[in-house]
Amino acid sequence: MKRIGGSVIAGSIDQPPPRPVVLRTGTPASISAWRSRCTVRVLTSNRAASAATVNDRGAAARNSSTSA
Repeated sequence: MKRIGGSVIAGSIDQPPPRPVVLRTGTPASISAWRSRCTVRVLTSNRAASAATVNDRGAAARNSSTSA
Protein backbone atom coordinates (compact mmCIF):
# COMPACT_ATOMS: atom_id res chain seq x y z
CA MET A 1 0.00 0.00 0.00
CA LYS A 2 1.10 3.52 -0.69
CA ARG A 3 0.90 6.41 1.67
CA ILE A 4 -0.02 9.74 0.20
CA GLY A 5 -0.15 12.65 2.60
CA GLY A 6 -1.10 10.60 5.63
CA SER A 7 -3.78 8.51 3.94
CA VAL A 8 -3.32 4.99 2.69
CA ILE A 9 -4.54 4.09 -0.76
CA ALA A 10 -5.60 0.46 -0.91
CA GLY A 11 -4.56 -1.53 -3.93
CA SER A 12 -1.48 0.58 -4.71
CA ILE A 13 1.60 -1.59 -4.52
CA ASP A 14 5.20 -0.49 -4.82
CA GLN A 15 6.40 -3.97 -5.77
CA PRO A 16 4.88 -6.66 -7.92
CA PRO A 17 3.12 -9.40 -5.99
CA PRO A 18 5.26 -12.34 -4.94
CA ARG A 19 5.34 -15.32 -7.24
CA PRO A 20 3.10 -18.20 -6.25
CA VAL A 21 4.78 -20.97 -4.33
CA VAL A 22 5.14 -24.12 -6.38
CA LEU A 23 4.68 -27.20 -4.27
CA ARG A 24 6.25 -30.29 -5.70
CA THR A 25 4.18 -33.27 -4.75
CA GLY A 26 4.17 -36.78 -6.05
CA THR A 27 6.93 -39.04 -7.24
CA PRO A 28 9.98 -37.71 -9.08
CA ALA A 29 9.99 -38.59 -12.77
CA SER A 30 12.97 -40.95 -12.56
CA ILE A 31 11.35 -43.08 -9.85
CA SER A 32 8.03 -43.02 -11.68
CA ALA A 33 9.68 -44.18 -14.93
CA TRP A 34 11.58 -46.95 -13.12
CA ARG A 35 8.40 -48.18 -11.44
CA SER A 36 6.57 -48.13 -14.77
CA ARG A 37 9.28 -50.21 -16.47
CA CYS A 38 9.20 -52.76 -13.65
CA THR A 39 5.42 -53.02 -13.86
CA VAL A 40 5.51 -53.55 -17.62
CA ARG A 41 8.23 -56.18 -17.23
CA VAL A 42 6.23 -58.11 -14.61
CA LEU A 43 2.97 -57.93 -16.53
CA THR A 44 4.62 -58.94 -19.79
CA SER A 45 6.42 -61.93 -18.26
CA ASN A 46 3.20 -63.13 -16.59
CA ARG A 47 1.28 -62.83 -19.85
CA ALA A 48 3.93 -64.76 -21.78
CA ALA A 49 4.02 -67.51 -19.15
CA SER A 50 0.25 -67.91 -19.08
CA ALA A 51 0.08 -67.95 -22.90
CA ALA A 52 2.68 -70.73 -23.01
CA THR A 53 0.72 -72.72 -20.42
CA VAL A 54 -2.48 -72.45 -22.44
CA ASN A 55 -0.67 -73.57 -25.61
CA ASP A 56 0.94 -76.52 -23.83
CA ARG A 57 -2.39 -77.69 -22.44
CA GLY A 58 -3.99 -77.39 -25.87
CA ALA A 59 -1.21 -79.41 -27.50
CA ALA A 60 -1.47 -82.14 -24.85
CA ALA A 61 -5.25 -82.34 -25.28
CA ARG A 62 -4.94 -82.63 -29.07
CA ASN A 63 -2.30 -85.35 -28.83
CA SER A 64 -4.31 -87.45 -26.37
CA SER A 65 -7.54 -87.20 -28.39
CA THR A 66 -5.90 -88.19 -31.67
CA SER A 67 -4.05 -91.16 -30.18
CA ALA A 68 -7.12 -92.58 -28.41
